[in-house]
Amino acid sequence: MPLDDSVLTDAPLTDTLAECNGVLQKINRGDIYEHHSTGSSDRASVTRFFEALARLPQEDQQKCFRTIVEFLKGGGLGLEHVADRLLNGKRNYFSVLKLR
Repeated sequence: MPLDDSVLTDAPLTDTLAECNGVLQKINRGDIYEHHSTGSSDRASVTRFFEALARLPQEDQQKCFRTIVEFLKGGGLGLEHVADRLLNGKRNYFSVLKLR
C-alpha cells in the first residue's frame, strides 16, 4: 500500500503521534515523535510520519501499527475507515509474503 494513500492521510497527525509516542519512547525512537510533532499536520506530513514508521524493524512497526489501529477504531472520531485501510493493507502484505 502506498504510504501517501489518500485514506491513510486522513489520520490526524497530532493525535496519531500522541497515541504512538509511548511505543516510540519504549523502543528508543522518541526522535520520530519529536521530528514530526514540531511540523505541520498536512497530508504530506502524515505521509512522512508513516514513512518513518515503515523504516523501523518489523517488530517495532507492528507495535506502532497496533497502537494506531486501536486509536483509530476506538476514538469515536469517525476514523474507522483509516484503520480498516491499514488492516486491509496488512492482510494484503502478508498474503503476498505467503505466495513467495
